[in-house]
Amino acid sequence: KTRFFKNIHIFDFAVSDGGTDKSQMFISNNGCSSSLLEPTGEHLKEFPMVSFDSLVGVKNIKLLDWVKLNNIDRIDFLWIDAQGMELKIFRSAGDFIKKIKLIYTEVSRKEFYKGSNDYEELKKYLTRYGFELYKDDLSFEASMGNALFINKFFNYE
Repeated sequence: KTRFFKNIHIFDFAVSDGGTDKSQMFISNNGCSSSLLEPTGEHLKEFPMVSFDSLVGVKNIKLLDWVKLNNIDRIDFLWIDAQGMELKIFRSAGDFIKKIKLIYTEVSRKEFYKGSNDYEELKKYLTRYGFELYKDDLSFEASMGNALFINKFFNYE
């Protein structure tokens, strides 16, 4: 669908916190719950229609390494929906995270994937780097949703 757009580039790897060059991805039957992290019983309980039937090996790279390889000096808008890997990806950016203007990310109040972060932990981490929560779409009882963060110290030069 994107082959006719010259400003869209497809990369054949996952962004993660590193550790190894290759990881196993848990593949879901719904096409949108696959993750580098193993699903928990909480995920299977809350989303019984979703199953994880196979594992696939994927190459992975840290966000900081990706920006260096691609000579990127800043990111205006970063959208991360990585099924529990969000905080790990932000940490993999190192100090480059200060060069990101806006972050739109999936957030969760429950551990749907083993080793995933919760929303409060993610907010605390981003706050340390100058990000403020602009808006989220979580109602009081919602276990997951999305949030937009703005870097109040972003340098436009």
